[in-house]
Amino acid sequence: NFLTKCISSTEKVAIQPIQSEKQPNVSKGQRYDAVHTGTIVNSVIATFDDWVTASGSEDGMIVLFDWQSGRAIRRWHGHKRAVNRLAFGTNLGNIFSGSRDGSVMMWDLNSEDPKQRFVGHELTVNGVSASSLDDKVIFSGSRDWSVRLWDVETGKQLHNSKVEWNVVSFLRSIPKEPCALQASEDLQLRVWDARSMAAPAQAIKGAHNNIMTCCDVTHDGLYFVSSSNGFDGQGCELKVWDRRTSRLLADLAGHQQTVTGCAFLPPARGKHQRG
Repeated sequence: NFLTKCISSTEKVAIQPIQSEKQPNVSKGQRYDAVHTGTIVNSVIATFDDWVTASGSEDGMIVLFDWQSGRAIRRWHGHKRAVNRLAFGTNLGNIFSGSRDGSVMMWDLNSEDPKQRFVGHELTVNGVSASSLDDKVIFSGSRDWSVRLWDVETGKQLHNSKVEWNVVSFLRSIPKEPCALQASEDLQLRVWDARSMAAPAQAIKGAHNNIMTCCDVTHDGLYFVSSSNGFDGQGCELKVWDRRTSRLLADLAGHQQTVTGCAFLPPARGKHQRG
C-alpha cells in the first residue's frame, strides 16, 4: 500500500505518494488544478487502497476525487460555512464533516445529499472521529467546550461531555477501541471512551506550552503524537507520548511556524511499528 502525505495550504491540493513495492512506478508527487473556490483547504483525508481523497475548504464545499488522476468524482454542498474537519467512517463507505456552522454531516460516497445531520454544537466543530470498533456512533468536538457522541443511524445525541475551557482543536479515533484522542486549547490531551462519557478516560495535562493543533495515534494504540502552534521557531513542535504511562518520549522541534498537522505512518506489511 501507499503511504500518502496530503498537504493543503491553498485552494490547490498537493498529494505526495511514497513509492512502495506494490506500485514501483510512482515516484513523483502530483499537483492538481483547483477543486475549491475558497482560498484555504482545511482538511484532506485519503484511503490507501481505493485511491479516493476528500478535501474540505473555507468555501463550505467537500470534494471527493481520485488522487491518481486528479479527477473530481463528486462535490458536496451542505454546510453553510467553512468545512473544518473530515473523517472516513469505519467501513470507508461514508465521510463525516465538521463545520464552522456548528453542524456535523454524514455523506454517502454514492449520493449527492447528506445521509445524516448531527445538530447540537453551539460553536464551530473542530473535531470529528468515527469509532474504529462501532460504526453506529461517532465523536465530535467543538469550541463550545464539549465532546459529543452521536447515533449514526438516527442523528440523535447520545452524550454531551462538557469540560470547562476544553476548546477542542482535534479528534482522532484510537484503532481497535471505542475511544478517541482529543487535543485541546487548554493544553491537555484527553482520551474519551464511548462506553463511559461522563469524564475523560485519560488526561495528559500541560502537554504543550502553546495551543495544540493536531494529534494522532499509532496503529496499536500505544503511542500518541501532538503538535502545537507558534512562530519564529518557538512552540512549533511535535511531542510523542507513551499512552500507558503518559510519559513524554520525544520533544521534536525544528519548524519555524505553526505545525498544522501530524501523523504516524502505517506500518510496513509484515513489520512491527512501535510508533
